[in-house]
Formats: sequence, C-alpha cells, structure tokens
Amino acid sequence: MGNKFGEGIQFREGKPIRLLKYVEDSDKHGEIILCEEALDIIRKIDEPVSIIAVVGSYRKGKSWFANVLHGRCDGFELGSKTEGCTRGIYMWDEPFVHKGTRIIVLDCEGIDDPKQ
Repeated sequence: MGNKFGEGIQFREGKPIRLLKYVEDSDKHGEIILCEEALDIIRKIDEPVSIIAVVGSYRKGKSWFANVLHGRCDGFELGSKTEGCTRGIYMWDEPFVHKGTRIIVLDCEGIDDPKQ
C-alpha cells in the first residue's frame, strides 16, 4: 500500500529565507518586520496560493517537518540542543507548485520557548 503522506514529495531546490522578524529595543519595545526579500517573492506569485504554517512548541520537530515537505534533510535549521533555534518565521525562497497551486511552507518559532 505504501505511505500516502510521502506520495509526491520530491527534492526541492532553494533555501529558507526569513519572512518575519521581531526586533526589540533597549526599552523592551518590539516591532515585527516583514522582510523585503520574502515579500518580493510573494508579490511575483501569479497562481492561487496555499500556506502551510508549521507551528507548535519549541524543540518538537517543526523545522524537520518543514524540511520533509520539501523533500530535504537540510534547509530549515535543525538544532540538537535543548534551546529552540528558529527565531521569527521563515519560508522557502522557491514556493513549490502542487496541482496548480503555489505552496508556501512557513517554519515558525516555537511558541513556548523560555528563552524568548
């Protein structure tokens, strides 16, 4: 029968880029910044778009799963320590097409990282 989850997953060229980052000043006032490189990629998409946002607790395999969706064992940074390693939200620089729809996979920072 085979693994239905892995059906159609193939190696994808490209690399992760930051979509959103959080910048905090010395007074602990923060600002969310949309990164221009990612915005330029999104603006050029002329197909329908679907977004897969991989979210959850820190150190639970979100970046690994985002890599699996791209058929990669590298790409989104993976950590081997107890601290989370993703800061902000990242996307792949070449969103892939599946059945006529452009797919954007978002790798999100862990929501309960005590270091954040």
